[in-house]
Amino acid sequence: MKKTNKICTLSLLALACFNTNASPTKTISLPGDWFGEYPKVEHFVPAYNAGYWNTGNAHQWYNNCYNYAANRTSPTNAKSQPGYASGHRGFDSNRRSCAGVMEGARRDGFTPVPRSQWASKKADTSGTKTLMALVLAPNRDYHWYRRDGNGKWSHKPGSTAVTNLDNSGRIITDPERADRGIYTTFCGYYEGQSSILLHRLQIYITQNRGRTYVTGQFRSRSNDSLNPSLANTVEQPQSTVTLLKYSGRENPSVPISQLDDYLKYRLSEVAALQDTSIIRKEVAQPGEPLLPGKLGYSGILIDDVEGVYFNAGDKVLISEDEIKVLSQNHTQSHTRMASSQDQGQGIGFTKSHLLDLSLEQDLIDFIEAK
Repeated sequence: MKKTNKICTLSLLALACFNTNASPTKTISLPGDWFGEYPKVEHFVPAYNAGYWNTGNAHQWYNNCYNYAANRTSPTNAKSQPGYASGHRGFDSNRRSCAGVMEGARRDGFTPVPRSQWASKKADTSGTKTLMALVLAPNRDYHWYRRDGNGKWSHKPGSTAVTNLDNSGRIITDPERADRGIYTTFCGYYEGQSSILLHRLQIYITQNRGRTYVTGQFRSRSNDSLNPSLANTVEQPQSTVTLLKYSGRENPSVPISQLDDYLKYRLSEVAALQDTSIIRKEVAQPGEPLLPGKLGYSGILIDDVEGVYFNAGDKVLISEDEIKVLSQNHTQSHTRMASSQDQGQGIGFTKSHLLDLSLEQDLIDFIEAK
């Protein structure tokens, strides 16, 4: 009988045995606790997977550029801020400078890259650490980019969509040379770490696997331990109007109930027109997000959870004299609710042009005056 030599290799998902002089034999699945009490850790650079973040719901609204760069979602309904987990004020410290944000990131566990190593770190794509870049809109806001596993860069401007394009629509190959809009100051680079435990074999997921804990809940002496269950804290829902102008910081927002009577009346008129044929309406094209990834001002977002003017739960974006309505109402003929597959793909909202072209600016003025 001919002797057969067999070797076995451990892959991420299973143990595969191969004959050295024949075709592969049967793949054997391993039990979940095969590694016993000695878990192995795999470090990696996350892939570019915009769909994980661009959900069109709270998962997208409550995670900002810092969450994305850190590859860690927020445990609270607040965009994560550098240093908050350790009691550092981040951007709001040190005169809202690069130094304040960078110190906050360092306290969160990220490693600063000395300026002398910027060029070499950017040129080397072979490591398992994620390279992150910090930029600043002087005295206004901060923004983070991250380098993905493909060697290109991507980012998530505030509540808007994750994208690998700069403000000119070009693929980002170098954040220092990209069109960053008002974020004109380049602060520097940091390194982060994503990892996955291999003691229980599972599908290799690269999103939300950042090792560093980041949060939008500020840690103070009266709050010595950050409680992830804060994310499940339910307050009385309010319909709000939010000015989308920041990437890192929380955007200014007011309840609809606090608008003056004149703005309330004008909003009610806009809402009423959506159910008529007076204005032209069109369904968004596949791949068109409700909030496109863009640095700088993106519009006014109305989250009408109470159904004050629109359908309860509608998201309404007023931007550049155009209105986009992501509706919860299944009965309207001109719109339909997006399914889980549709969310983030631009299907499920309608577009129309405002007749009152001054409404957008008046809402901006009112919110900024608060």
